[in-house]
Amino acid sequence: MPTYIFGCIALSCKPDFPSLPLRIVQNSEKAKIRLSLDSEPAGFRDITDFATPCDVHSLSYSNGKWLLCFPEQCDFLIEDNGASVTLSPSPGVASSDLIHLLLDHVIPRLLDLQGHLVLHAGAVLGNGHVVAFVGESGAGKSTLSTYFHLRGSRLLTDDGLIVEAENSISLGIPTYETLRLWPDSYRRLFDKSPDSVRDAGGGKVNPLIKEVTSAAHVPLPLAAIFLISRVKTSVVSIRPVDPADACMAIIANSFQLDSGDLTRARIRLKQAADISRHTPVFILDYPKDYALLDEVRGAVINATRA
Repeated sequence: MPTYIFGCIALSCKPDFPSLPLRIVQNSEKAKIRLSLDSEPAGFRDITDFATPCDVHSLSYSNGKWLLCFPEQCDFLIEDNGASVTLSPSPGVASSDLIHLLLDHVIPRLLDLQGHLVLHAGAVLGNGHVVAFVGESGAGKSTLSTYFHLRGSRLLTDDGLIVEAENSISLGIPTYETLRLWPDSYRRLFDKSPDSVRDAGGGKVNPLIKEVTSAAHVPLPLAAIFLISRVKTSVVSIRPVDPADACMAIIANSFQLDSGDLTRARIRLKQAADISRHTPVFILDYPKDYALLDEVRGAVINATRA
């Protein structure tokens, strides 16, 4: 069975499972999550306790099992405290969309279930330190991460960053080395048509930057977190966030499987508080104008050095 590395864990797949865009290893001592496919997994219909609805998915829980449903796309049955996931795709769903849901939505939430704090963030590596760009979908995480990568920083991830505090410093671990861009962003950043690049699911494309695939899944010092503002502005500005507000922002921008789990919520709060004490957090305002990205990059570098 193929085994892939995803941040601080390993994904073990049955032979009929779709190939994943992750690094394959022969043996791994990391905690494993088992992945399998089934058109109608046993136990799906037994889960009726509706817990958490939202615009794009629903979560139900019963007898130690979670059912995470993405309507007309795929259902994910989660068992063994997140160590086993069975996928039940809807007919006709593209493999790229299935893999996108699994890697960018489901597995980060399982990491939360297992006690890890995972930011919805893009991240780059420069001078041995990680800089994270945090924000909701469409905020510009991938655009900024790509721009930094094209100008010498190393792209670590554009969607998920595991963060932890250790010995009074914060560390970041990329979930997996990925780059997913809207076709217009790809066209503007690479000055090419997106027609020939790989489908990354969810309407985005993957430019397949070769340098990305060799990044190691090791903890790296976290230099700063930038919260991307959605406020319309005509100027680039960066302002610090006090630790209390930074803590709440970190929680708000983290992946969570079950927001009603009070035990996990308390642990998550402590984790976020530790990160906010050890790491400078800033709000980044900038016009969504590609011509100003070099100015944004300079402002971020200056704030990180300061």
